[in-house]
Amino acid sequence: MEAITETLANISIVANADSNDKRCVLSMEDVEELLFDDFTHKNSFIKVCDVVMDDNTNRKTTIKFAPVIGKDEWKEHCEWVYMFTCDKRILKIGGTRTGLLKRTQSYLCGRPEFRAKGTCSTTNYVIYKSFNTLLCAGHSIEMWAYRLQQHTIEVEDFGMKLCIPVQTFHVFETKMLEEYKNQKGKYPVLSSNADKRFID
Repeated sequence: MEAITETLANISIVANADSNDKRCVLSMEDVEELLFDDFTHKNSFIKVCDVVMDDNTNRKTTIKFAPVIGKDEWKEHCEWVYMFTCDKRILKIGGTRTGLLKRTQSYLCGRPEFRAKGTCSTTNYVIYKSFNTLLCAGHSIEMWAYRLQQHTIEVEDFGMKLCIPVQTFHVFETKMLEEYKNQKGKYPVLSSNADKRFID
């Protein structure tokens, strides 16, 4: 019985990997995504890092995120909306509430061996494999971002009055995805999720 269970588990992993691979961008030959320079809100975004091959043999990753902004800003725990471009074409629009460093560290957990074990998310796997393949083919990948304002609200419960930070990145991530869709007719190739509550 244990042997059968193990076999079925392995089949499931392979099937999932094949399905996830179909979401990866492994070539730019047929990619006609919107150019960054043509995006409505391009002037709001700044370049925050380059995605490059990792030549440090002490690490097990094959790609790395090389920030071009200050270390403090890169590491700060705050909300951003970001985009990844390949050869200046927008492949993904996303958002983070934990800052750029932690978000990109999460993408580095998308290594194939972690996916085979089922210990990384599909999104991280798709981004990691796509970027690794595109960089190996000589393409240029950049990350652009817009830092969101911080907002707080005062809440009173259990007899306690607290000042609590409000999460907004998911709203603006959705709005940027919708702006892209208005221009291109669809979301970027590596973006599939948007918060439907904020779609007009």
